[in-house]
Amino acid sequence: MIASRLSPARLNSTTEQKLHALEARFGCWIVAYEQQAQLANLSPEGHARVQKLEHDLGISLVAYDPISRYQLAKPSPQQLDRINTVEREVGLVLVAYHHEQISQQLPATTTPGQQLAKLADDQYDSLHQIEEETGLVLMAYSH
Repeated sequence: MIASRLSPARLNSTTEQKLHALEARFGCWIVAYEQQAQLANLSPEGHARVQKLEHDLGISLVAYDPISRYQLAKPSPQQLDRINTVEREVGLVLVAYHHEQISQQLPATTTPGQQLAKLADDQYDSLHQIEEETGLVLMAYSH
């Protein structure tokens, strides 16, 4: 179950202040969760392939179940031109990926009796902006 991959987040003072400001503005509690990676359950064939790769490369590897997946992007000609320009400017090769978030079942409540808060669109936008800035999963609960 994906929800078991969420644990209460340890916040720095800046993030904590942002969340307290949102709580005051929204009139609800906001709980921050961190996504925890889970070790992959490899098949015997998968385990053998990883061991061979470790041997071939001379390194140790750890396999985790993905929280998100990436696919190679198919940039438009305009996007490709822009990417090529940046590559020349910075002297690097850039590879474009498309990020796909894995569907997650988030906990509906943290304790019995707490309901998810009903937020306005601008409140959701604020919450999601902080999620993107911090990499946390934020849940808003009614008082």
